[in-house]
Amino acid sequence: MMQQRDFYGNDYIYKHIKQVSLQEFTDQLFNPVRHQKQMVLFTQNEQKEQQELYKYYVYLGGGVFAVSALSVIFYKKIPFLNRIEKRWARILTKALLLFGPLQVQSIFGQRAQYELLDKQFIQYHRQLQDYMFSGDIRKLKQDIQISPV
Repeated sequence: MMQQRDFYGNDYIYKHIKQVSLQEFTDQLFNPVRHQKQMVLFTQNEQKEQQELYKYYVYLGGGVFAVSALSVIFYKKIPFLNRIEKRWARILTKALLLFGPLQVQSIFGQRAQYELLDKQFIQYHRQLQDYMFSGDIRKLKQDIQISPV
């Protein structure tokens, strides 16, 4: 039987230093309550890339919704769907026509957003971890000038 002193636990530093996961990365940088630190960390091109991605999926979502709504309105002209006679089957078919494409678009949008966040996480997680450990905002970016108020 091993004595208590022989059990290996993780080191003190490993237990108590703040580790940065992808969830913590997004929570620290993009949570509106936490002052949106991404404005400090990311360059103008990265911020522009992120805004363009969000705009693209907003416009794409509007287009997908318009096409879905038109398919619900004119579903009687779609072959095989005009033969549905039961009331609940028609309601469920219309719901599927309306919400199915929106869900597919949402899945692709979330995947693109996740890929962008993953790329940024790989690039910046060390700076965020240093900032979280020290609390000094200058750890996020070296060229930050703090002006006295």
